[in-house]
Amino acid sequence: MKLKKNYSPPLKCWGFLKEVNDAYDKRIADSIEAGKPVIAATAMAPQQLINAFDVVYIAGEWYGSICGFHRDNKLVETAESCGFPHELCSYARMTLGSMITRTGFLGKYPVPTAVIGTEGYCNVQAKWFEAMARYDNVPFFVIDNVPVQQDFQKNWGEESVKDTVEFVERQIENCIDFLEWSTGQKLNEENFIETTINMHRNEDLWDDLLALWGNKPSPVTIRNLFTFENLIISLPCTSDASRVLEAAIEEIRERIEKGVVAVENEEIRLLWQAQPGWYLLNVLKFFESQGAAFVASPYLAIWGTKYRYDCCEPGTPDWFREWKDPTNIAECVRQVAIGSVATEIRPRLDAAIRVNEQLAIDSQADGGVWHAVRGCKGVSYGGLGELEAIRNDLGLPGFVLEGSPSDSRDFSEGPALRQIKVFIEQVKRMKKKRKIKQAKAAKRASMKSD
Repeated sequence: MKLKKNYSPPLKCWGFLKEVNDAYDKRIADSIEAGKPVIAATAMAPQQLINAFDVVYIAGEWYGSICGFHRDNKLVETAESCGFPHELCSYARMTLGSMITRTGFLGKYPVPTAVIGTEGYCNVQAKWFEAMARYDNVPFFVIDNVPVQQDFQKNWGEESVKDTVEFVERQIENCIDFLEWSTGQKLNEENFIETTINMHRNEDLWDDLLALWGNKPSPVTIRNLFTFENLIISLPCTSDASRVLEAAIEEIRERIEKGVVAVENEEIRLLWQAQPGWYLLNVLKFFESQGAAFVASPYLAIWGTKYRYDCCEPGTPDWFREWKDPTNIAECVRQVAIGSVATEIRPRLDAAIRVNEQLAIDSQADGGVWHAVRGCKGVSYGGLGELEAIRNDLGLPGFVLEGSPSDSRDFSEGPALRQIKVFIEQVKRMKKKRKIKQAKAAKRASMKSD
């Protein structure tokens, strides 16, 4: 796909990001070779706790995304040949295929010391990691991040929030016992405090980065943000992530001051919902070549703090939204529990619609793209409802792009590009009509005032 270049040069701090990511990969490989305990877990597991131990942490979603970027479809085919269905999350199939073949981009996939899954935001994650633990016959622990409530909004309030947080706290305390038993280590309180504070700081920095992204015209592309995502997915508890995010924020502010834009001749501004297909980042370049800039993403926003707490239902107590640096293990456990619950309650459709519409207004979006992610109900839940609401309430058109995060067999580039081109033309026409309508309304208001 040959495209007219219509976007700015890469960020100068890209080299710094690559250095940190490469060091992370090397640290994993070196630690495995040295015999350090390996914890395979979902990115929704309490990373602050896992990283407080002297272990190698491998996030399944991160691992699956890199496999998808390399288009290593032999791994998903292996998983399917062993009975894992094609409809299963492609991150899971990539990781399971790598485990079965003992191959992957890191070299030989390690036998984990222990495995941690989660239940709540994504139902696949618990069974995915249980399958990994069963295959290698290693200890498995699952955390139910949020007890299901039949009538969530009606019952949500001070007592329900308190009970839910305490429910998750008890499980994290049990997870501490599990990790101490499986690794043969004692939890280091200072490390736990440090990782908990680091993660919160990096989530705040991520919010700052996304706020700058929404500047008009936008100073960075969504591709830039997706490349930085590993900092908040796999490295959120590290000071390295803080330094890279701070450097990116400083550089983007400088871009805004100098008038450097992400997409030359930015004509329309779009939302992006859900993960990308890591094998189709060039498709994002196609949007840019047509003058379309992505300027906000509910999916990227969930990894910060602002979006999660904005999604809280009315009646959520103030203490649930407040942050105070922890000073001991108990306070760390509480902050980790609150953060987990805040993430898990997000997929409620009414709350998602409310916050997505505010994102569209704040970023002055002209439309949105919903990536219908095959096999990921947690992210794709309510997508059509969100699209319809934004169209009806704000008059903004939406487009559904079908695919999966890692399995390139789920995506057909030719038909998708033709549909995208039609959608972009539609957004431009509707934006023009809105401007004409707004101009007429302003003229009528001016005549009345005269």
